[in-house]
Amino acid sequence: MTLRLGAGRPRAAPPGAVHRIHQLGPHPIIAHFLDRLALEPIVRGCVGGARQGVVDHARTLAVLVHNLLVSPGPLYRIATWLAPLEPQVMGLTSSQHAAINDDRVARALDALTSERGRSIWFRLALRLIKQFELETQRFHHDTTTVTFHGAYATAHGAPQIIHGYNKDHRPDLKQLVFGLTATADGAVPVWHEVYSGNRTDDTVHRSTVDALRAILGRAEFIYVA
Repeated sequence: MTLRLGAGRPRAAPPGAVHRIHQLGPHPIIAHFLDRLALEPIVRGCVGGARQGVVDHARTLAVLVHNLLVSPGPLYRIATWLAPLEPQVMGLTSSQHAAINDDRVARALDALTSERGRSIWFRLALRLIKQFELETQRFHHDTTTVTFHGAYATAHGAPQIIHGYNKDHRPDLKQLVFGLTATADGAVPVWHEVYSGNRTDDTVHRSTVDALRAILGRAEFIYVA
């Protein structure tokens, strides 16, 4: 093996040298911003960290955020995607690295739907606004539909997968309605909600404004919807 250093001539590797490749990608940068956001401490404070196996929900969801940001594909085969990456770049030990799989991710996502898990978004929004000094004088809100294939005959609880006005022009399919509120300053999401598929836009604004008032601790802002 030879080593090329700078623009000079190739140099022979010293005896016993081992060539290792450490795949890092953009993950150290992502990890930096997740640390500033305090994602793991916030998740851990809401859903706990004990009795969740080798790797807890907070660390699992942090890995999932990395995956969503750099791998725009279906939410499965997480272990295959993670395998070539250096464990330390995700803040994982070797045993935690081996424990991440689709089932572990599914259990972490299930934890977000618990009553305690719902407070995560509120706390993240507060941290986001304070840490990055976002301008909070104006917010923009909009909804979209998330379309589903299948019967979903037992979808009785709210939010309910049901027929409604479909923004993908597929009235034959059932749906959920997803509402997102972002700052005018950089279009940073600070609030979201999932509604039943037959929910109309004019019925979501009061609760959204109330949520923004709770986050900001004041009522003076412009709400564009």
